[in-house]
Amino acid sequence: MPELSSTGLVAAIDLGSNSFRLEICQAGEGQLQRVEYLKDTVRLGAGLDDMRQLDDAAMSRGWTSVARFAERVRDLEPRAVRAVATATLREALNREAFLSRAQSLLGLPIDVISGHEEARLIYGGVASGTMVYGMSWIFGIAGSLDFGAKIRVRCGESGTTDGTINPHTMLNGALSILYWRARGKQRRHCFSCRGR
Repeated sequence: MPELSSTGLVAAIDLGSNSFRLEICQAGEGQLQRVEYLKDTVRLGAGLDDMRQLDDAAMSRGWTSVARFAERVRDLEPRAVRAVATATLREALNREAFLSRAQSLLGLPIDVISGHEEARLIYGGVASGTMVYGMSWIFGIAGSLDFGAKIRVRCGESGTTDGTINPHTMLNGALSILYWRARGKQRRHCFSCRGR
């Protein structure tokens, strides 16, 4: 989580499979108020081939978006900005080529987070704004309707947002499963929800 800047602003950058997002918030009275939200439909995952290589066009779209975000966070303290990359950049074997230039444009590190961490963050975000009782399951299709989309399943107890109970990321999203079936391949997924 980013630390508060001296102005009380924090920013989060999410480099996802379909969209890149920037959210800048003002902290106050125990809450975050959105100040600015930008979303670019980059479709990075669509540029990931069968050899797990990102193509030049997808990387170029990504760099254009990162440069736009860099302009918006330029005046924030680096400790107040967190940039993360998810599924497609976890999968891409040439991710370092993309990340090297993206980090240079942004002037900040970009963390490629695990599926486990992504599920924990999704659960924390949803649970913090939702009233649930007892055990709760949160299913999310994070990413997009492209081959980079992943289904995340999270289980937790009411009132928890700290990610202490088993998050799971299934290996494929709905369209990825269709893609694999169309090619005569099949993947099986198994997950469980266990208490602490």
